[in-house]
Amino acid sequence: MIGTGLLVIYPEALWVGVSFVVIGVLLLICDVKIEHGHIEYDTQQSLWKRLRRISIKHIALFFIFILVIGLVWYFQHQQVAKTQFQESKKKIPSLEYSQRPYDLSEPRRGYFLELLKTKQFEPRDTVRIGCISWSDASCVVAGKFLILFSQAGWKIDSDRVYRMDPDIPVDGMAIASSNGIINQEKLPPHLGRWKVMSSSQIIINMAFTQMAIPVRSVEDDSLPPKTIGIYFGPEPSSGPNTSAAHKTIRKQIIGLVSEAAEVQNICARALNSQCKNMWAQWNAKVSTCLNELGPPFITEWKNQVSNKNIEYLSKPEIEKQKSLLITLFFEIK
Repeated sequence: MIGTGLLVIYPEALWVGVSFVVIGVLLLICDVKIEHGHIEYDTQQSLWKRLRRISIKHIALFFIFILVIGLVWYFQHQQVAKTQFQESKKKIPSLEYSQRPYDLSEPRRGYFLELLKTKQFEPRDTVRIGCISWSDASCVVAGKFLILFSQAGWKIDSDRVYRMDPDIPVDGMAIASSNGIINQEKLPPHLGRWKVMSSSQIIINMAFTQMAIPVRSVEDDSLPPKTIGIYFGPEPSSGPNTSAAHKTIRKQIIGLVSEAAEVQNICARALNSQCKNMWAQWNAKVSTCLNELGPPFITEWKNQVSNKNIEYLSKPEIEKQKSLLITLFFEIK
């Protein structure tokens, strides 16, 4: 009775209550009793006789005790599980919304480093790291990203952070490239120009996009040839909101783009059986990945890619497939 009472009043004292109930049952079986303050054992009767003395009432009480214990444990366990679930739901959004775009603490920094190491078929461009001259915070951040790019194997222009005064300051990160055309008509600020990104620009853009850092494209005619500008403004309040499932698929696509560079390296030597086997395996992985997205992604892939006859594989076809895969990456929101 004491054990059952403890279980009802104090559910957290589960094992204490169970212990009292078990001890009570054992004392009943062993015929232990207390008279005039002295413990006496009825050792004259065998265990079988003592068991036979247990009435139906005793058995019913025992099962009631067990039922109470089970119910208390069940409801206590359900309540604990419900509380843990609610706490986890509270933590997930707080982590998402408190994540600063420029945060480079672990494990975020390690993941970013992995993204910047994505392979490309063409030689890497040199990167120039810059910041807005009047924002010390953005310059400190630029220095941290400079170290990260260097660790990922990128060549850094002059191994320093450039301080700049942009005509139209913006927050977030901007990828700059030289226009390369002399005496071209100057457009008003609200208009831009369509330009083909280099492979290095694509890799960097994909990395920052995956890390939920807003990316803009700007022109900087002061950049030397084969040099990309990575310019940092003030930290934005938040980055693009993408579901966890889509982030996972975009990560898979980045890996496939890296594998495509390996296929291109092999096929650049000769369109032999090794090249075609690697291409077929890569193509199968892409289809599996895009199937998770469903239409229109997989439909667009099948409609635009002639992957049915491996004998007609060509180097432009591989580049076309890789370019389409990159386009699909940026269409995933």
